[in-house]
Amino acid sequence: MNLSQAVQDLFNDIRDVAQIVAPIAAIIGFIGLGVVRRAAA
Repeated sequence: MNLSQAVQDLFNDIRDVAQIVAPIAAIIGFIGLGVVRRAAA
């Protein structure tokens, strides 16, 4: 296993994790925004 293969595998893992985390982060962000707006109003 050479370095470029290891780096490629790492990026693939990061991409897989990002695809799982992104929608969760978006939901949390929308909820957080709603709470902040409600608190400010």
